[in-house]
Amino acid sequence: MEHKKNFISCPVCKTSHVTPLNTRNDGVFASTCENCGHFFKFRSIAPYKSSITFSVNGKQVTVGTEYSSSATLNDFLRQSRLSMGTKVFCKQGGCGICIVVAKMTLNPNGTPVTANINSCLCPLFVCDGWEITTIEGLGSTKTTMHKIQSTLSSFGGTQCGYCSPGHVMNMYGLMQQYPNLTKQDTEDNFEGNLCRCTGYRPILDAMKSLVPATPPDIEDLSTKLCKTTGQPCASRSDNCGGGCSSHGDPRSIQMVFGDTRWEKATDLANLYQILSQTSGQKVRLLGANTGTGYFYEEAIQNFDVVIDISGVPELYVNTHDAQTKTFTLGGCLTLTDLMNIFKREASKVGGNPNFKELKKYLYRVASSPIRNRGTWSGNLMLKNKHHSFPSDIFNIMTVVGASLTIGQTPQSVVICDAFYKTDMTGKCLSKATFKEFGPNDVVACFKVMPRSQNCLAHVNGAFRCAVDKVHGYLVTSRPIISIGGISDTFHRATATEQYLYGKQLSSPATISGALTALAAEVIPTDAVGLTSASYRKTVACALLYKFFLRVLGDSASYQYRSAADVLHDIRPLSSGVQTYDTNKQEWPLNEPLKKLEADRQCTGEAEYTDDLPAYPGQLYASFVTSTEANATVQSINSDEALKIAGVVKVLTSFDIPQGATNDVQPPSSFSKELEPEELFSSGKVMYYGQSLALVIAESQDAADQGARAVKVTYNSIQTPVITIDDAIAAKTYFKKPLPDITFGTPDQAIASAPHQLNGTFATQEQMHFHMETHASVCVPTEDGFDIVTTTQWPDGIQQAVSTVTGIQKSNIDVSVKRLGGAYGGKITRNNIVAAACALAAKLTNRPVRARQTIQTNLRMMGRRFPHKFVYRVGFDDNGKLLGIDMKIYEGQGYLPNEDSASFFFAFIDNAYYCANWKLSVEAMRTNTPMNTSCRAPVSTPAVLAIENMMEKVARSLNKDPATVKQLNFYKEGQRTLVGEVLTHCNIRAVMTELMTSAQVNTRQSLFTFFNKDNRWKKKSLAVVPVKFALSWAYSMYTVTVSVHGRDGSVSVSHGAVEMGQGLNTKVAQVVAYELGIPIDHVTVKTTSSTMSANNNTTGGSVTSEECCKGAIQCCKEVTANMKPVKDKMVNPTWLDLVDKCYYDNIVLSARYSVAGILPENGGDIIAYYSYGAACSEVELDVLTGEYQINRVDIVYDCGESLNPAVDIGQVEGSFVMGLGYSLTEEIAYDPKTGKMFNNDTWGYHPPTNKDIPVDFRISLLKNAPNPSGVLRSKASGEPPLNTACSTFFALRNCIEEARKDAGQTGEFDFQPPATIEKVQMACLVDPSQFAI
Repeated sequence: MEHKKNFISCPVCKTSHVTPLNTRNDGVFASTCENCGHFFKFRSIAPYKSSITFSVNGKQVTVGTEYSSSATLNDFLRQSRLSMGTKVFCKQGGCGICIVVAKMTLNPNGTPVTANINSCLCPLFVCDGWEITTIEGLGSTKTTMHKIQSTLSSFGGTQCGYCSPGHVMNMYGLMQQYPNLTKQDTEDNFEGNLCRCTGYRPILDAMKSLVPATPPDIEDLSTKLCKTTGQPCASRSDNCGGGCSSHGDPRSIQMVFGDTRWEKATDLANLYQILSQTSGQKVRLLGANTGTGYFYEEAIQNFDVVIDISGVPELYVNTHDAQTKTFTLGGCLTLTDLMNIFKREASKVGGNPNFKELKKYLYRVASSPIRNRGTWSGNLMLKNKHHSFPSDIFNIMTVVGASLTIGQTPQSVVICDAFYKTDMTGKCLSKATFKEFGPNDVVACFKVMPRSQNCLAHVNGAFRCAVDKVHGYLVTSRPIISIGGISDTFHRATATEQYLYGKQLSSPATISGALTALAAEVIPTDAVGLTSASYRKTVACALLYKFFLRVLGDSASYQYRSAADVLHDIRPLSSGVQTYDTNKQEWPLNEPLKKLEADRQCTGEAEYTDDLPAYPGQLYASFVTSTEANATVQSINSDEALKIAGVVKVLTSFDIPQGATNDVQPPSSFSKELEPEELFSSGKVMYYGQSLALVIAESQDAADQGARAVKVTYNSIQTPVITIDDAIAAKTYFKKPLPDITFGTPDQAIASAPHQLNGTFATQEQMHFHMETHASVCVPTEDGFDIVTTTQWPDGIQQAVSTVTGIQKSNIDVSVKRLGGAYGGKITRNNIVAAACALAAKLTNRPVRARQTIQTNLRMMGRRFPHKFVYRVGFDDNGKLLGIDMKIYEGQGYLPNEDSASFFFAFIDNAYYCANWKLSVEAMRTNTPMNTSCRAPVSTPAVLAIENMMEKVARSLNKDPATVKQLNFYKEGQRTLVGEVLTHCNIRAVMTELMTSAQVNTRQSLFTFFNKDNRWKKKSLAVVPVKFALSWAYSMYTVTVSVHGRDGSVSVSHGAVEMGQGLNTKVAQVVAYELGIPIDHVTVKTTSSTMSANNNTTGGSVTSEECCKGAIQCCKEVTANMKPVKDKMVNPTWLDLVDKCYYDNIVLSARYSVAGILPENGGDIIAYYSYGAACSEVELDVLTGEYQINRVDIVYDCGESLNPAVDIGQVEGSFVMGLGYSLTEEIAYDPKTGKMFNNDTWGYHPPTNKDIPVDFRISLLKNAPNPSGVLRSKASGEPPLNTACSTFFALRNCIEEARKDAGQTGEFDFQPPATIEKVQMACLVDPSQFAI
């Protein structure tokens, strides 16, 4: 029998019995009747559940309070090790590497929904009854790869591979969700997936290739998996009848986690019953939890009671009453639901086009995985709690005239204007109702944001107006003007609405009056971290003007019409062309092979440091960092932290062992004078985010809680020195990194030149933004440590750990399999993490793991150096350079140990010869982290600076910049600033090919007509050449090649680190080529400090070729050992030869160290130069500052590429990283505390898949072997990044055209990054010029 109450009847005598408390949970129990003595069993079903059940790749799991209330699905998947291919980085839904696909029955009365979601934002305890599919559930290299996985791999869509599972799962979710998926749908829905390596083009090409022009049979591409076995389902149906699906239990859920109570409501009445019992408690109504990605204060752990409302059926109402013309939308409908509703209405016969406008607007809200979970009511609740939140949904609900229903009985109905001020304590926003649009209604929506997609708006707006076109576009009812991003109090332009009512929009006076009215009521808040008030005010007016032009259509003058278009809305599908030579006679050398690791990366089987299983007794670590930038630590109080369950110890500088040193800075080949870099500050705090202490605990949650609980007090707090100008004013100079360099007589040459210019130019920092944050696992051994860590330099880790712990290097084994991105950021910056883990492991004698959060990673670690350039230049009438005097200030952070300034002389001239040079460099101390190498560390700012100067020289003479640049190109035989005579100079050949293939002159002529015809849209292009110096002088890489007996397989180890650059692939190709065997015989092993001691860092673009050089020498030695045996055999196969050598005890292993010769020992500092050039075409929306890169052509000299597919991938990825540096990746600080604002995916803006060129064309220079290179090749990892500044200068040209229209023709200051605010402000946009 079943029992559902607190009593049960005897089945014989029917006597009722009160059930004991222990039987009030689910289960089967036994009892004896007190009346008749009958023994019986009964099943107890509790009125609520205290655990949840769901499935992962067909495996059913049950979870209870062993996980915390704040645990996410991602936490569970990784901690349970059910999916280590599901990665984690931002925990904000901003990167996409955590994406899984969920089959959810959200509406108890509805059908299941399958969608891609962010597992990092999905609370674990909302997953009851769900079916989760992760990357492991699709396919495997050990069985069969899914079509999506194999396609991404074969298209070269994976480099470091850390983001690849997320891309695969996003596509899988789209294909499950949309049977008629189009190529445009595909490209539109990858906005939530970041990639720092590839430049996106191959990823998009791969995914779009899965969607033919004719919608595919979705089942051909999305094999259904049995949820029980994980194998392909024979029925290929979601409802196969196999009994393997887990279904949600309709009962309420009640769980208690320490101070937090979790409840799941079953209907609206139950919800309000629960709410009635929460008086005085902090309550969170939980719909999807996506808002916590931006507002940490909304996180579950900050509430006493969390009520899951996703099972309330009344919140899923979705009706359209044709008689009353009313739509009703329940509060739990997602943003994707809204998009589908708007799409449905727009596609109806005679459907209103305004719904299409709303759908298009929603595409720019967050990302596909967030829209699939986030609800419209949850978004409005964020607006209710945080008035400054620029909610796009608030704009939509305002513009449709929605009435919002709050409460149960009695209900209150409010409009959006009132809702954001409504006290929602103990209340639920249950539904919205709104009427159909009228036949004369026109709606337009705009969102102006830092990049093309997936970020918050600077300014957004939704506009609605009913107009009578016949009578001069008469406004026949009060318009709606909803504008966000202005202030906490402004949301609706009521005065402007009132002004417009009854007026004709065809009248210029009406337009002018409306803009004047809007300017009077728009008073933006001016605060640190926001774009300027003047910018947001001008943009608000510009959006209203765009709306007017949208309404007027062809009635507006031709030159103004294009302003109504939003560039991102009319962007074509991305495309690309890759051109290169390959010689099949030399394959596998020069063969365009995919990376060796590509398949494993796309199936999630590639293992990264934080994917390693926990060791027995493992502890977890979390850093305590400073909240001041220029102060002294007065005290560090860990008492409260030590009270937290699971916290074991808090380490500070006082815990450094006797005989060891509080210093993680390893020796450098570049500098002999290094200042100590403390692991934990011993007193003086030099930047916000500096390491002060380390909390060690039994779990990561406990460690993180402990770190937040440590109390730090400061004294001697001073204003921080943040910028280079601050440092110059404060005179915080380090020792000069190199003596001034003078060639010829620059002062005399400049003074006597027909023309002179002088100026300043500044370049900013850039974050590496590797999505695998710094992580280390340190295991104590009997005599030292085994360390697995995220480093580009294992020897540097050895040194740092040895210094901090006092254990000699020979007892410290460091290994690295692969890195999830690095870009220079993991050369020395991981030393802090690895050394801290080692110290903790030494003091506890237990394994210790640390993995930094995105916030700690970005604040604690250094980034690309900022620079200020002050220059004078003399030149003749044609633009020929006669003399240059340049002073460079480098912001090095709080320590000078990794200065890049010493190498400016190798890059500052770029491709231009000048006989008279003076170069002076100063190093500045600032209260920021010690800066470090970042992809193309010196050349990137150097090229920007010299190109800026060349552009100004050309403009001052009214000449074409490309012509002036070519006039000054180096010629063979000329001496560079390094002092070397230039040979094999290909810059002219590269530039000639580019100018021809890109049709530079023809296109620029066409832009002249376009710019004349369009007042508010501008197009231009710019050409940037690059000469890049490659050096082997500091190389030290040990390579070992071993041929294994019996099967003839070959293993290779080297001292470098694979981090997506294709190093292992190129080495394997070279080994296969040298030994004459198939490449699948070759395996490249994990990098180990024991196998390759004293090796240098992986960096400088030359590591791949240097390891290939070492591999060649090893192969030659092995083949020489085998030759006597081979000579005695007749045409032996490889396996026969290996067998014979094996039995004859021939040495089949060889070891070779490639060691550079330092300049002070007589070596050449430059091995060779690589050349490239790019032409970038940009289109600018003058009114908002938004822009689009329409086309980029790059010609790059890669010699004879060892692997064209890998090298083109490096060119594209490097270029797109350069786009971020030149355009979108801005960093801002609080001038009082030194706190950096851009420490997450919402504050920092690397390019996304729609920030790349629409048309992306890459050509490797043909017939250009490198006589100085390894097998005639050249490096490709860094040089192309320098060409990305062509987009910056193309934008500058567009701005110049806009300024001409505004009546300004003089020179103007413009510095990177070219954020849309800087661009629009430089255009001198004036609403008084908004004509129709």
